[in-house]
Amino acid sequence: MKMLFVQLLIISFLVAGCSDSDFLNDKPSMQMASTMEINGFEAHVSLDGKPQYILRSDEALLKEKQSCVDMNNIHLTFFKDGEEAKTGTLVALNGQYYFKDNPALQRQKSDIDLKGNVNFNMTDGTSLKTPEVHYVSSTQKIYSNAGFEKKRKNNGQTIIIKGKSFVTDKNLRKWEDTGAKMSLETTEESDKTPSKKEK
Repeated sequence: MKMLFVQLLIISFLVAGCSDSDFLNDKPSMQMASTMEINGFEAHVSLDGKPQYILRSDEALLKEKQSCVDMNNIHLTFFKDGEEAKTGTLVALNGQYYFKDNPALQRQKSDIDLKGNVNFNMTDGTSLKTPEVHYVSSTQKIYSNAGFEKKRKNNGQTIIIKGKSFVTDKNLRKWEDTGAKMSLETTEESDKTPSKKEK
Protein backbone atom coordinates (compact mmCIF):
# COMPACT_ATOMS: atom_id res chain seq x y z
CA MET A 1 0.00 0.00 0.00
CA LYS A 2 1.40 3.36 -0.99
CA MET A 3 2.42 5.61 1.83
CA LEU A 4 3.16 9.29 1.78
CA PHE A 5 5.72 10.58 4.26
CA VAL A 6 7.29 13.84 5.49
CA GLN A 7 5.29 16.98 4.70
CA LEU A 8 2.11 15.39 3.38
CA LEU A 9 1.87 13.43 6.62
CA ILE A 10 2.31 16.64 8.57
CA ILE A 11 -0.30 18.34 6.38
CA SER A 12 -2.77 15.54 7.12
CA PHE A 13 -2.43 16.22 10.84
CA LEU A 14 -2.85 19.95 10.24
CA VAL A 15 -6.01 19.38 8.22
CA ALA A 16 -7.43 17.02 10.85
CA GLY A 17 -6.81 19.61 13.54
CA CYS A 18 -8.40 22.53 11.68
CA SER A 19 -11.90 21.21 11.08
CA ASP A 20 -13.50 24.33 12.55
CA SER A 21 -11.49 26.80 10.48
CA ASP A 22 -12.21 28.36 7.10
CA PHE A 23 -9.52 26.12 5.68
CA LEU A 24 -11.91 23.16 5.69
CA ASN A 25 -15.05 25.09 4.81
CA ASP A 26 -16.72 22.88 2.17
CA LYS A 27 -20.02 24.77 1.91
CA PRO A 28 -21.47 24.76 -1.65
CA SER A 29 -21.52 28.56 -1.64
CA MET A 30 -17.74 28.73 -1.19
CA GLN A 31 -16.17 30.23 -4.33
CA MET A 32 -12.47 29.87 -3.57
CA ALA A 33 -10.72 26.56 -2.95
CA SER A 34 -9.02 26.08 0.41
CA THR A 35 -5.27 26.48 0.03
CA MET A 36 -2.08 26.29 2.05
CA GLU A 37 1.32 27.53 0.90
CA ILE A 38 4.25 25.17 1.36
CA ASN A 39 7.92 26.11 1.00
CA GLY A 40 10.34 23.27 0.34
CA PHE A 41 7.65 20.64 -0.36
CA GLU A 42 8.88 17.02 -0.29
CA ALA A 43 7.00 13.72 -0.59
CA HIS A 44 8.39 10.19 -0.31
CA VAL A 45 6.20 7.54 -1.98
CA SER A 46 6.75 3.82 -1.39
CA LEU A 47 5.14 0.49 -2.29
CA ASP A 48 5.22 -2.25 0.37
CA GLY A 49 7.94 -0.35 2.18
CA LYS A 50 10.14 0.02 -0.92
CA PRO A 51 10.80 3.51 -2.33
CA GLN A 52 9.09 4.33 -5.63
CA TYR A 53 10.00 7.99 -6.01
CA ILE A 54 10.84 11.17 -4.12
CA LEU A 55 9.06 14.34 -5.21
CA ARG A 56 10.49 17.76 -4.35
CA SER A 57 9.32 21.28 -5.18
CA ASP A 58 10.69 24.71 -4.24
CA GLU A 59 7.19 26.14 -3.83
CA ALA A 60 3.83 24.42 -3.53
CA LEU A 61 0.20 25.23 -2.86
CA LEU A 62 -2.03 22.67 -1.15
CA LYS A 63 -5.53 22.66 -2.70
CA GLU A 64 -7.79 20.64 -0.46
CA LYS A 65 -10.92 20.66 -2.65
CA GLN A 66 -8.96 19.52 -5.71
CA SER A 67 -7.09 16.92 -3.61
CA CYS A 68 -3.80 18.07 -5.09
CA VAL A 69 -0.66 20.07 -4.51
CA ASP A 70 0.28 22.67 -7.15
CA MET A 71 4.06 22.76 -7.49
CA ASN A 72 6.76 24.96 -9.04
CA ASN A 73 10.36 24.04 -9.89
CA ILE A 74 9.90 20.29 -9.56
CA HIS A 75 12.54 17.58 -9.08
CA LEU A 76 11.58 13.89 -9.11
CA THR A 77 13.86 10.92 -8.28
CA PHE A 78 12.90 7.39 -9.40
CA PHE A 79 13.98 4.12 -7.77
CA LYS A 80 14.27 0.58 -9.12
CA ASP A 81 11.29 -1.61 -8.21
CA GLY A 82 11.81 -3.26 -4.85
CA GLU A 83 15.24 -1.71 -4.36
CA GLU A 84 16.82 1.51 -3.16
CA ALA A 85 18.92 2.00 -6.31
CA LYS A 86 18.16 5.24 -8.15
CA THR A 87 17.13 4.76 -11.80
CA GLY A 88 16.71 8.37 -12.90
CA THR A 89 15.62 11.93 -12.29
CA LEU A 90 13.11 14.36 -13.76
CA VAL A 91 12.76 18.14 -13.68
CA ALA A 92 9.78 20.29 -14.70
CA LEU A 93 8.61 23.86 -14.26
CA ASN A 94 5.23 23.13 -12.65
CA GLY A 95 2.64 20.46 -12.01
CA GLN A 96 0.18 18.78 -9.67
CA TYR A 97 0.54 15.91 -7.20
CA TYR A 98 -2.71 14.22 -6.10
CA PHE A 99 -2.70 13.18 -2.43
CA LYS A 100 -6.26 11.79 -2.70
CA ASP A 101 -8.47 10.48 -5.50
CA ASN A 102 -10.14 13.17 -7.61
CA PRO A 103 -12.93 11.47 -9.62
CA ALA A 104 -13.91 14.74 -11.34
CA LEU A 105 -10.46 14.95 -12.95
CA GLN A 106 -10.11 11.17 -13.29
CA ARG A 107 -6.98 11.29 -11.16
CA GLN A 108 -6.07 8.86 -8.39
CA LYS A 109 -3.99 9.14 -5.25
CA SER A 110 -0.26 9.58 -6.05
CA ASP A 111 -0.92 10.51 -9.71
CA ILE A 112 1.26 13.33 -11.05
CA ASP A 113 0.75 15.86 -13.89
CA LEU A 114 3.80 17.86 -15.00
CA LYS A 115 4.19 20.69 -17.53
CA GLY A 116 6.92 22.98 -18.81
CA ASN A 117 10.32 21.76 -20.04
CA VAL A 118 9.91 18.24 -18.67
CA ASN A 119 13.29 16.47 -18.81
CA PHE A 120 14.07 12.89 -17.81
CA ASN A 121 17.66 11.69 -17.31
CA MET A 122 18.02 7.99 -16.53
CA THR A 123 21.10 6.26 -15.11
CA ASP A 124 21.40 4.06 -18.23
CA GLY A 125 22.00 7.15 -20.39
CA THR A 126 18.46 7.52 -21.72
CA SER A 127 17.03 11.04 -21.83
CA LEU A 128 13.55 12.30 -22.67
CA LYS A 129 12.19 15.78 -23.36
CA THR A 130 8.50 16.66 -23.63
CA PRO A 131 6.29 19.71 -22.93
CA GLU A 132 4.13 17.76 -20.49
CA VAL A 133 3.85 14.31 -18.94
CA HIS A 134 1.43 12.36 -16.74
CA TYR A 135 2.15 9.59 -14.23
CA VAL A 136 -0.56 7.01 -13.40
CA SER A 137 0.19 5.49 -10.01
CA SER A 138 -2.08 2.44 -10.35
CA THR A 139 -0.20 1.18 -13.43
CA GLN A 140 3.13 2.98 -12.81
CA LYS A 141 2.92 4.17 -16.42
CA ILE A 142 4.04 7.52 -17.83
CA TYR A 143 2.38 9.06 -20.88
CA SER A 144 2.27 12.24 -22.95
CA ASN A 145 0.23 13.44 -25.93
CA ALA A 146 2.28 16.60 -26.43
CA GLY A 147 5.20 15.36 -28.53
CA PHE A 148 8.57 14.09 -27.34
CA GLU A 149 12.25 13.52 -28.09
CA LYS A 150 14.00 10.47 -26.66
CA LYS A 151 17.75 9.88 -26.84
CA ARG A 152 19.82 6.85 -25.90
CA LYS A 153 23.52 6.18 -26.42
CA ASN A 154 24.52 2.77 -27.79
CA ASN A 155 27.98 1.67 -28.99
CA GLY A 156 29.20 5.16 -29.80
CA GLN A 157 25.94 6.18 -31.45
CA THR A 158 23.02 8.23 -30.18
CA ILE A 159 19.60 6.86 -31.09
CA ILE A 160 17.12 9.73 -31.43
CA ILE A 161 13.37 9.10 -31.52
CA LYS A 162 10.86 11.91 -32.06
CA GLY A 163 7.12 11.42 -32.02
CA LYS A 164 3.64 12.71 -31.21
CA SER A 165 2.78 10.68 -28.11
CA PHE A 166 4.03 7.82 -25.94
CA VAL A 167 3.27 5.46 -23.07
CA THR A 168 6.11 3.91 -21.07
CA ASP A 169 7.04 2.49 -17.68
CA LYS A 170 8.68 4.73 -15.09
CA ASN A 171 12.14 3.49 -16.13
CA LEU A 172 11.52 4.36 -19.83
CA ARG A 173 12.18 0.76 -20.87
CA LYS A 174 8.90 -0.65 -22.26
CA TRP A 175 7.86 1.84 -24.92
CA GLU A 176 4.77 2.48 -27.06
CA ASP A 177 4.58 5.55 -29.28
CA THR A 178 2.75 7.11 -32.24
CA GLY A 179 4.10 9.16 -35.12
CA ALA A 180 7.68 8.26 -34.17
CA LYS A 181 10.71 8.74 -36.42
CA MET A 182 14.16 7.41 -35.57
CA SER A 183 17.58 8.71 -36.55
CA LEU A 184 21.16 7.84 -35.62
CA GLU A 185 23.93 10.23 -34.77
CA THR A 186 27.62 9.61 -34.14
CA THR A 187 30.34 11.98 -33.00
CA GLU A 188 31.86 11.94 -36.48
CA GLU A 189 28.55 12.54 -38.25
CA SER A 190 27.60 15.43 -36.00
CA ASP A 191 30.77 17.24 -37.11
CA LYS A 192 29.98 16.80 -40.82
CA THR A 193 27.85 19.08 -42.98
CA PRO A 194 26.90 16.48 -45.68
CA SER A 195 23.82 14.32 -45.06
CA LYS A 196 24.02 10.86 -43.56
CA LYS A 197 23.16 9.34 -46.96
CA GLU A 198 26.53 10.39 -48.35
CA LYS A 199 28.80 7.38 -49.00
